[in-house]
Amino acid sequence: MAQVFDGITVLDFTRGMPGGVATMVMSDFGAEVIKVESPFEKKFRESSGAVQWDRGKKSIILDLKTPEGREKAQKLARLSDVVIESFRPGVTRRLGIDYANLGADHPELVYASLTGFGPEGPYANYKGYDAVVAAKTGRMMMFAGQNTREGPNYVVVQGVCHSAATALIRGITTALYLREKTGRGQMVETSMLKTITTYDHISWIHGQMIAKDPETHPPDPRVGIGRPNPTG
Repeated sequence: MAQVFDGITVLDFTRGMPGGVATMVMSDFGAEVIKVESPFEKKFRESSGAVQWDRGKKSIILDLKTPEGREKAQKLARLSDVVIESFRPGVTRRLGIDYANLGADHPELVYASLTGFGPEGPYANYKGYDAVVAAKTGRMMMFAGQNTREGPNYVVVQGVCHSAATALIRGITTALYLREKTGRGQMVETSMLKTITTYDHISWIHGQMIAKDPETHPPDPRVGIGRPNPTG
């Protein structure tokens, strides 16, 4: 049975769950995924999470800080349909694996970039860690009333990571579809901050409603931000 990503080669420079899950799904649906790993990150390769989301992928260990490593990475990129990365802003340019460099002689390339807080702004260089993004968006406050101990609130399901992975898959799939029509690739860019904001849009809107009219729209005491009750 044909799969949606049959014949598609993906070069995966990502670290962590969002990119790992996105390329895992692409692999599950037929893509050939080549994971580029650092020789200095053995503990990540052997983590329980990586065992799950790196399934079905090929891998190559390259030191991107060396000319030889960068040259091999660039050669692999020229043979790929999709490149996906999750470095902080500016890192890919220094390594020579940014879209401007790789896309210059490979116009069919679909290049996907994920950051924690976007390529610009005061938080641009913050690491894209699920709990950090959740805290910055106020998402942790939703669970404030459910914690029986002092300290930060954490949840079992990493919603920020899953939302980012889903957005990456949608963006890459759409770009590949457009490439079929136009013959040209493009850059796909998103952030963990951007994607989780769309998940929590109801709470954001209700928070504004509380600020405007707290008597009509009282906050829910069980959580840190008010949530609308559709049943009245």
